[in-house]
Amino acid sequence: MAQDHLNIVELTTEPHKQEDDEAVSKDENKKNFMALQAIQNSRRPDTVLIEIEAIHSANIARNMPNNINTGRENNRHFDQYKSFVKDVQLGFWPDVQSFISKYPNAVNEKITDQGKTALHIAVDARHDSIVKKLGDQMSIESLAIQDNDSRTALHIAAAVGHEDIVEVLVHKMWTESLEIQDKNGWTALAETAFAGNYRMAKCMLTKNMHLASIGDMDGRLPVVLAIEGGYKKLACYLYTLTPREDLKGICGATLCTKAIYTRTLAIALNLLRNDMHLALALNKEKVSPLYALASTPNAFPSENQLVFWKRWIYSRIRIDWEDMFRSKKIEEVERRQGSGMFLPKISLPYVWVVKMRIVILATSFFPL
Repeated sequence: MAQDHLNIVELTTEPHKQEDDEAVSKDENKKNFMALQAIQNSRRPDTVLIEIEAIHSANIARNMPNNINTGRENNRHFDQYKSFVKDVQLGFWPDVQSFISKYPNAVNEKITDQGKTALHIAVDARHDSIVKKLGDQMSIESLAIQDNDSRTALHIAAAVGHEDIVEVLVHKMWTESLEIQDKNGWTALAETAFAGNYRMAKCMLTKNMHLASIGDMDGRLPVVLAIEGGYKKLACYLYTLTPREDLKGICGATLCTKAIYTRTLAIALNLLRNDMHLALALNKEKVSPLYALASTPNAFPSENQLVFWKRWIYSRIRIDWEDMFRSKKIEEVERRQGSGMFLPKISLPYVWVVKMRIVILATSFFPL
């Protein structure tokens, strides 16, 4: 009799399937209640809870996912690659090639518990030759495999500034694969902008110009990351390739304020000319470009500090700002950059005139 009661409880404590309807659920609850009542009538109260707990524990053990077993299986899976991982890290290509000959698919699989492929490991160890050889043997899809941090091998190469490896990977990968974002929303271009590497940025954008429009989880575009790091040449290059519709509102205000703080004033002026509303727009820190301009007086020498002959030179300076930013072609930008300086090499008068033009543009649209 008692065993029958226990069987009732055990059978009715199985987890419900999603397709069970409400009527079946009510019926099972009723059976559970009847079974418990029967146990209470036939057993001492102090043994009822013990039996129920034992049954419940048995059901949990039986129905629990095989997490432990799965973990052991994963460990065994990665254990078989230990020697392979070590050879890749040390750059022993003959041993790496020997392993691949026995297990051809090893180059296309994650081989560590961090989710890294052999390519991730080779890039991290900066073994150029092995990266190229692995890339030749991997499928195109495998080149875009992401580790546990959602980073591709290209992310790692860009972060450490390995230009040659970046060029190899960009050449081999699909165009769309360059847009892959890690857990922070960073593309490989974002890593490049943060590091300030012009050559790698040009390599990526030549293949996929849409990368300039992809922001991170905080909405920061690559041009913002570059200007935050003080990389003016790269920032100006990225700015010419960033669609103007992406520089509205908070994004535009953020770039404009950063441009003012870093004295990349050509970008700030051009932004305000294209959208006068940005003068009072707030970035995520609740700071407007006009406030940023007013809070950096030391960056802008006063006109009274200029002697007569410098004022005379200033009065004859002519800068074609519209022409400087009119073309978005990479070749035109590079031609104007010349020796690496995007902006004209004009000292105090140049800074002063840009300041005045920004203030005039801002206050004319928003009269005090």
